[in-house]
Amino acid sequence: MKKCAQLLPNTGNSISHTSRFIVCLKNTGYPISLELFKIYRLIPDARAEEHGLVRVVDESGEDYLYPADYFVPIELPEIIKQAMEKAAVPLVNASSNIEGASA
Repeated sequence: MKKCAQLLPNTGNSISHTSRFIVCLKNTGYPISLELFKIYRLIPDARAEEHGLVRVVDESGEDYLYPADYFVPIELPEIIKQAMEKAAVPLVNASSNIEGASA
């Protein structure tokens, strides 16, 4: 059976800049907003990363910051990447307002 997704090496709480997709492995405090084992598209946000956070579009359809250690980066086959990017709603460049974000 072919693998559909491959886990990338865990580098602590840092999500790789090259990974465009991450999978949720923890949702403590956010059971409605984050689905366990769901693949989320990562929105690059260097300022959030400095604080151990990642920005993803959650179940509300809006982008929010969450603890980076709730996710693991994955590498998807090219055909799945293309399908997910094509289906994704275009995102406006997110501002990095980390005030009030909880880690």
